[in-house]
Amino acid sequence: MAIDAKGLELTSTSMSNATIRQHLHLKEDSSRVFNQLTFRGSRMASPDPVRLGEDMVALANTNGGVLLCGVSQDGQVQGMPLAQLVSVNRLLVEVSTETVTPPMQIQIHHQEYEEKAFVLVVVRRGDIVYECEARS
Repeated sequence: MAIDAKGLELTSTSMSNATIRQHLHLKEDSSRVFNQLTFRGSRMASPDPVRLGEDMVALANTNGGVLLCGVSQDGQVQGMPLAQLVSVNRLLVEVSTETVTPPMQIQIHHQEYEEKAFVLVVVRRGDIVYECEARS
């Protein structure tokens, strides 16, 4: 099991409910970013892909961390059905390989907390400097 600088679990498998609860309680910081999502059907409408890329780059270019997609700024898990989880998963892969340069390896996990699903992205500290496509 890998541990981040704040002593929280960063694993290649799903996180425990206790660790998720800690992340939600401690709110955002330099190693933890929440992204509330909006959808049109099963397709994600916001935030835009560049914003997700910027969040990934910021984590990788510092000490790494986690991106919690489907979690509001106050740490509330939105919950989403499987079709939305799959849509977010696809978009995250696309962003990490096409919007971020050079392409970034991320770990994507579908998680459930209090019977509400969200997407957890583990971003490791980069050995190189990553950049994100500029907003147009």
